[in-house]
Amino acid sequence: MKVIRVSHRYVFNRKNKLNSKGKALLQSEIRIGKDRKFYSTGIYLTPEQWDGKIIKHKDAYHLNRKLAKLRHELSELDIRNFGDVDSYFTGADPENFLEYYSAYIEKHPGAYSTYKQYNSTLSHLYRFSEIKYFTDLTPENIQKFTDYLYSVGLSHQTVYNVHKRVKTAIRRAYVAGKIDKNPYDMIKLKTPKSGEIRYLSESELKKVEDWQPDSKKLELVKDVFLFACYTGLSYSDLKAFSIEDGYIIDKRKKTGEGYIIYLTPKAKRILDKYDHLPLLSNQVTNRYLAEISYKAGVKKFTFHMARHTFAVDALNKGVPLEVVSRILGHSKISTTQVYAKVLKSTIAEHMKKL
Repeated sequence: MKVIRVSHRYVFNRKNKLNSKGKALLQSEIRIGKDRKFYSTGIYLTPEQWDGKIIKHKDAYHLNRKLAKLRHELSELDIRNFGDVDSYFTGADPENFLEYYSAYIEKHPGAYSTYKQYNSTLSHLYRFSEIKYFTDLTPENIQKFTDYLYSVGLSHQTVYNVHKRVKTAIRRAYVAGKIDKNPYDMIKLKTPKSGEIRYLSESELKKVEDWQPDSKKLELVKDVFLFACYTGLSYSDLKAFSIEDGYIIDKRKKTGEGYIIYLTPKAKRILDKYDHLPLLSNQVTNRYLAEISYKAGVKKFTFHMARHTFAVDALNKGVPLEVVSRILGHSKISTTQVYAKVLKSTIAEHMKKL
């Protein structure tokens, strides 16, 4: 009987062409005898991120584990022809919820931070181990999953967010007819109390504006922070945005919601200062902002407070709630109403002066 030789290796950037983001596809090359075929891993990398394995990537550990798992499963597969390989790459177990959830993440990755959170949720489901198939999606198991999440030390807010991500995938599975009932319809999750909105007051923002940096790095971080205060852009949306006739018109990286922002003279001056708006990592930026807050003589603030500062300042100055919601790219007006609650204390302070 003739023995068919089957081999597998990973091939990066086979067509020697990068996409608009400077990335190329990582593929699996399967050889059966003298014939070969390429299959997508769904992973796009920059050239410096691949060296036989994934390196220099924020999620390198997770992705390398995924590649190792793929290599192992292919080695265990009884391959007689490319039809067997095609079935492996296209046919997940129709009863397996975790495979369905994993495929959902890859199809709807969103912003990197969102992708990372969904993968973290998937890891919790694997470790919990009592929810694997669609038949395991019962109210009882969802409650057990909740107890498990608390047992590993997660906060109420984090547990709530994990459930939100699981619910999204289950809702799609229900619509697709993979389950007859949504287990969350029979469970009431306790909504966590809204945290305090932290922002800079008008006088605090003025102190930051007036403070003179003593290094180029601090000057850059100050400018980027102020630009976010003037526009309401989040850190991820600052990485890339389009300008048309004095307006920033784009979609939020996190939600895909469209937004439109008029470039005020203050914001325009900062943009004119740089060829492009250079960004440090969020973590490094916040470290410099802590130094800036100390030197400028205001309370400690983080980059995300710039977005809050913009929203509260806009509402304080009479910009309608609906307009602020559109500027911020919120999908629901109720999200913006959180800032309106902050104004109650502001109103009280002004009324006392009367």
